[in-house]
Amino acid sequence: MIEYYRRLWAAGQAMYEAHAFDRTPTGPIVAFELFLLAFSGFTLYWLWKNEKKGAQRFFLAAGGLFIHQFFTSPMWHNYKLGWWSYLYQDISWISTFAWASLIMWTLTLVDRFRANWPDWKRFPVYLAVLAPAALVYEAILLKLGVSGYSPEVQQAISGRTLLGTPVETFVYVPVFMALVVSFTKYWSFYIMSKPVIPLRHRPWVRSFAITLVSVLLFEITVEPMVQNVGFPAWSYIFHDITLVLTGAWIVLTWLAINLVDKFFIHFSLRGKFLAYLGVVFAGVLPAEIWLIASGHRVYGPSTVSAFTGLHVPWTLVPVEVVFGIPLYFALILSFVKYWEIILDNK
Repeated sequence: MIEYYRRLWAAGQAMYEAHAFDRTPTGPIVAFELFLLAFSGFTLYWLWKNEKKGAQRFFLAAGGLFIHQFFTSPMWHNYKLGWWSYLYQDISWISTFAWASLIMWTLTLVDRFRANWPDWKRFPVYLAVLAPAALVYEAILLKLGVSGYSPEVQQAISGRTLLGTPVETFVYVPVFMALVVSFTKYWSFYIMSKPVIPLRHRPWVRSFAITLVSVLLFEITVEPMVQNVGFPAWSYIFHDITLVLTGAWIVLTWLAINLVDKFFIHFSLRGKFLAYLGVVFAGVLPAEIWLIASGHRVYGPSTVSAFTGLHVPWTLVPVEVVFGIPLYFALILSFVKYWEIILDNK
């Protein structure tokens, strides 16, 4: 037993060394972290005192952010934040809580001052408020030398900057925020026990349109992480995003949502969501195994370097891909279902 734990410790040390990076903070970085901690602590305390289940919703937003950061972490780095700051590889819990604070202040203030507006009308206001704040925050991290981008991202961007950040950030940030805000708002229905009335007659066409937007936008933002090769030339619609593969994810997600909602209408919000994920996972994992084995799916060097080296037995699929599948689709499904709920329950 002692030998087993010794080997486990050695494997953990080897993994840590393989993903080593500069964690040593500078004075300005420590000062900025202290400011973020104070900001997050005040936000959490205020929400706990003044908003119904405000603390739970704060951690809900932080959870949505972590899901996105975990899935997309090979696209950028967060260095020099001190050993105490890191939750997984270079994902910082301090930064995650700061992002969650920005999101919760935005949702709270917009919901209070535009309470008479329907949800679908408030949503673009959330993004209009969040996007500038997020861009300023990213510019500060870049200036401090904390944030940076992987070689694949640097190759994909144009090189033009605005406010010290790549111009592509002005597209990426609203999409990223739209996914996390939808995740937060969708699960807020559950933790706040808000009544959600399911429809017996499903608007399948509208559902397909929402799913198409969700999958396509997310695919564009994570495109540098993986290359899709060997597909027909006519199918490529943006860089190496192929209509064949993206279309398959859209149809699978759309069918999973509509079939579960049709045949399991009596399930709870949580039960349905787990069923969506189960159906999607059952379809995507075998496809991913085949795509990697056949050479159609090639992960970039930065993504591969973030892998632990562990694979699903008898396959070439890294375990991170297996975990990444439900994380990827959790955000997409939340976006689709949130929009369906706010359009159905007016």
